[in-house]
Amino acid sequence: MRNALLLTLFYAVAAAMFAVSHMYGGFGSWFLFCASLLFACYETLAWWSLRRTFNVTRRVSAGRLQAGQDVTVLIDVKITDHAWMPVQWLRVEDVLPTKLTVRTDEPFRIVYPWGRKEFSVEYRLTDAPRGLYRLHAVAVSGGDVFGLLVRRVEVRCSTQLVVYPHVRRIAYWSTIDQRRLGNRVAQSRNVFDATRVIGTREYIPGDRLSRIHWLATARTGTLRSKEFEHYALNELLFILDASHESFGGFPSSFELALSTVASLAEYAHRTRIVFGYYAFGAGMHHVPAQQGDLTLLRMLEHLAVAEADGQAPFSEGLWRLMSVPRQSTAVVVTRSVTDGLLRFAVIAAERQLRVQLLLARAEQSSLAPEEDALVERLRLFGWQTRALHSLDSLDSLGAGGSLHAGQA
Repeated sequence: MRNALLLTLFYAVAAAMFAVSHMYGGFGSWFLFCASLLFACYETLAWWSLRRTFNVTRRVSAGRLQAGQDVTVLIDVKITDHAWMPVQWLRVEDVLPTKLTVRTDEPFRIVYPWGRKEFSVEYRLTDAPRGLYRLHAVAVSGGDVFGLLVRRVEVRCSTQLVVYPHVRRIAYWSTIDQRRLGNRVAQSRNVFDATRVIGTREYIPGDRLSRIHWLATARTGTLRSKEFEHYALNELLFILDASHESFGGFPSSFELALSTVASLAEYAHRTRIVFGYYAFGAGMHHVPAQQGDLTLLRMLEHLAVAEADGQAPFSEGLWRLMSVPRQSTAVVVTRSVTDGLLRFAVIAAERQLRVQLLLARAEQSSLAPEEDALVERLRLFGWQTRALHSLDSLDSLGAGGSLHAGQA
């Protein structure tokens, strides 16, 4: 619309100059008329030349990266049609989400292709924030040499960018019971041994039909699987609090909690420990305990998009862990200590769980007196309690033992 109005204005000025020249004559008036007419014709030709089609390809240096890393984006543009005159300039802009736009000074570049049909532009995203980003389009704008007429075209070009939480490499972590390390390889659920049944647990998709405990299923009305003594050994369960009650208003602490889970999961994967994952937010997200790259990848995929959006208290979700394997090691990552954790401690004692409680407090805040009292009661159940104020605090996990949050 703007381009049409400008073209109309240019021809109106040329018509007015013609009327003045015809009325008064003289070299000056006729010169102005010719100049205005020539300018109007040029702008018309430039306007028609703006009707271009483009092929756009976006390439990123890394489609999956950690929070805080940089990524280089290269956009290849190809002009696929012909026009009466070469392109004077093009503005190539990547259409980015707001969280990524602020991570680059110039998400656009201006090029002067003239006779070239293909060219590339490059920019850099610095300190990428955690999240899943889908880049859908690239905007290509062009115009006349004066920049009066501009035409913008958005070309679809889909790219997915996954930014995981920052993972800190941990040299040693003492949460695993070292007396049972010889049994950990045999825990993999890819192998099935007919051993003594010691109870039942909630059915996990993928369990064989032979593992289903039909009497318990008929009695409870829900699918139950046999729990073998073979599985009641040295299994890590990461339990993440993603409730708004705990982390609402504390985004730094929540990011620290996510990075803590990711870092410890990477350590478990590197040392070939069987581990699983529970996250209680708007719903429960569960990754069954397994060994292998797939378990870690599924955890990281969820951690990349996790939000502290759970409306229910964290303690309500903990009741759904009554069917976890006995004698496992539970790593609970939250921000505050509540009565609900004390109720879960009773369940953990019955399931013979070894629990490590990690409190993500990036704001360096200390525990309230009532929280200190709850920590003391949790220690009676054998819980280890650590406060984490930054990822540097993970280096102290190798020391073992239990500390007050205010002392860690």
